[in-house]
Amino acid sequence: MEVESVNTTSRVDVLEVESANTTSRVDVLEVQTVNIAAKVDEMEILSTDMQVLNEETVNTTSRVDVLEEALAEIMLELALLKVKGGGGGSDECEKNYFGANCTACNCAIGGICDDGRKGSGRCACFEGVTGVRCEECASTGRLWPDCTECMSGYFGKECSPCPDCGWPTQCSDGQSG
Repeated sequence: MEVESVNTTSRVDVLEVESANTTSRVDVLEVQTVNIAAKVDEMEILSTDMQVLNEETVNTTSRVDVLEEALAEIMLELALLKVKGGGGGSDECEKNYFGANCTACNCAIGGICDDGRKGSGRCACFEGVTGVRCEECASTGRLWPDCTECMSGYFGKECSPCPDCGWPTQCSDGQSG
């Protein structure tokens, strides 16, 4: 009977230890659950922040586009004034040269250089043209330099990208595609 009592006491001790281990495991799981909930909250806040940043980026981009367009218009007006002789300073440098040293302008055929001794050398792009040197079409899918025809792989009036039709079919590209 004493052996059985010792075994029962040992079993009770083992059960108490297992119960304590189970309790500590439950405590750990509760802490992990709280940590997970906090991380979910943090991710929701980050998601909201990302949406706000995305909206601000879109607004900033459109503002930059408007300002660049206004600057291009002003530079074109300035170039026209210089051609008419009303801009002053351009007679000191040859056409398409600018600055105190009459440095050559680097504009492509898609724009006009702000030339003359007081000119900045900056390129003002014609409508439908973009780039620092006015060297590319503003609309994706258009062929340089006229920017009216669609590149291969683009079709329609807006030169939209051709859908992936897969082999053996091909996109009927071009404006009438």
